[in-house]
Amino acid sequence: CEPVALLANVENLKPPQPSKRLTELCDTYLDDKSLTPSEAKNSRLWWDEFRVITTAKVVTDLDRVAFKKYRKTIKDRKGDHSNVWVRSRFAKIKTIIQHATVEMELTAREKSILSDRALLKQPAKPTPKPLDISPKQMKAILSKANKWEKALILLALNSAYYPIDCQRLRWDMVNFENGTIRFDRTKSEQLANEPLPRICSLWKRTIRALKAIKNGHTHVFVSSRGEPAHVNTIGKHFARCCDNKGLTFKHLRKSALTAASNDPKVPDRQISLLAGHSAGIKEHYVVRRNVQLACEAIERYYFGKK
Repeated sequence: CEPVALLANVENLKPPQPSKRLTELCDTYLDDKSLTPSEAKNSRLWWDEFRVITTAKVVTDLDRVAFKKYRKTIKDRKGDHSNVWVRSRFAKIKTIIQHATVEMELTAREKSILSDRALLKQPAKPTPKPLDISPKQMKAILSKANKWEKALILLALNSAYYPIDCQRLRWDMVNFENGTIRFDRTKSEQLANEPLPRICSLWKRTIRALKAIKNGHTHVFVSSRGEPAHVNTIGKHFARCCDNKGLTFKHLRKSALTAASNDPKVPDRQISLLAGHSAGIKEHYVVRRNVQLACEAIERYYFGKK
């Protein structure tokens, strides 16, 4: 009887479930509707790159050797790219895997294999090199700018804006009558319910440049397709006007804050408020004088006396 009973038990045993396909992991991640089209495109591209390099089709095809092979291949391929290029890919692969471990039913073995994503250690962030734009360089940059680029560059310098700030700036934030901009921006998830007031006292030259590009659109800086200009597009426009390859659009903000900081007439608090740092969180009622000295110091440094 025992052999018969044993045979019956064997017949009731279910075959092991096949390992999850790597394409399933990415598809699960891409189901997140909060991803932007650009994020979704890069996610698919970099995940497919990961599959090709590791030659893995299912999770159980992966192992420590496969992760190390991917890590080495990407680092060796970096070439002229910065560490950010590597960091972006490693971070996305780890994010897709982490999402899968939460959302998918994985076996203990699959989870153990995927834990080797820890081998994708991020390269160190490069130490930023202080590089301020001189008045002479600024004059040369503006001389090559069309009216759209001139408004963009003057606004960023005047306001110490990041590229993303320029992308998100709307006309209803600009008060031409008072010569100010009020741009409330959330600094981090921890401050999600307490946006930081970004205040700017506009120069007359900035006001003239902005009025010259009034477009009837909700946003100030709009692409040829009628959409808010992408941060990469903003950077490319600045690069077109700039001969010095060491300068990027972000140097406009750094240079502006340096100019304001070096002026002894400007209180530190005004610089913090212009920069959008935490010192300005409790400024509920914002008027021009809050940052006027800082903005005037920047204009004075780059363009001389009014």
